[in-house]
Amino acid sequence: MSDKPNGFQAGTVVCVPLGPVSAGEIAYLPGAPRLDLDDGEPRITLVHGPDGGFLACETVWHATDAELAAAERAILSRHPDLALLDLHIADLADAEARLIITPEAGEALTIGPEMSSGSPSYRALFSASLEPVEAEAVAAALKGEPGRMILEYRAALDLQERVAAELAGDLGARARALLPGPDETRSGGRPQPECDPAPDLDACRAAIGDALENGELVLTRRHSANAPAAARDAMEAELREAAAHRLHDALAEGETAALAVAALGFQRKAARTVFVSFALHDSADLAQARHDGTGPEPSSP
Repeated sequence: MSDKPNGFQAGTVVCVPLGPVSAGEIAYLPGAPRLDLDDGEPRITLVHGPDGGFLACETVWHATDAELAAAERAILSRHPDLALLDLHIADLADAEARLIITPEAGEALTIGPEMSSGSPSYRALFSASLEPVEAEAVAAALKGEPGRMILEYRAALDLQERVAAELAGDLGARARALLPGPDETRSGGRPQPECDPAPDLDACRAAIGDALENGELVLTRRHSANAPAAARDAMEAELREAAAHRLHDALAEGETAALAVAALGFQRKAARTVFVSFALHDSADLAQARHDGTGPEPSSP
């Protein structure tokens, strides 16, 4: 996988919760693609002669029944309180497949891309005429020689993620620390009633940082697992900025007398939905998948 989302391993598959894990809806990412089977035999035909050949095959990109059963057991072991489990393959966009055939001498041949059938099997159909050296490469792959026939899948995984956070606490201590003080300079024996100007917004921003560090403000994050870092950071910055403006306004709008003795409560929540896309890529050496030598023998025309 070239761009794997956050999730967890369950058996041989990677699981991505769609919402809170407690909701039980979990998508799994397909692992290595493979040739489809018909009564246990791979669906591939090679007609091979001295003048070349013809290849036809079907491929799929999904977990086997045994892999799914193992994944379900692993999930329930990991989350024993889960009341409902809906485990299904991820809904991938633009899933396409390629076959790459590499002769012993000469350039590699890429067949495809072929668009897949989509969920749940992501089946792709291939058919192509082959030059003699290409047909020989496929025949070698079917006899277990690695590196001759590679199956590659690519797709996009689009997720709807939630970015949510709350900032709450008491700004009273920060306000009192920033209260403007009276000018004690005497003129003619009398103190001047003027006060220092209220702190600027940058000072209030710094005070919010101090409040978070000292536990006077608490930031509670409720982001989903694959919420983008940029969206999380932007939301948290917005909450801190709102707190800084609240503090600045209180100091600038004549609340100083009350602030000297009272708390200055602050609470702000924010939530939004964001969309994030992951580029998935996986491949398999089809010769390695048939390393036992039981693959179909090439037929002669």
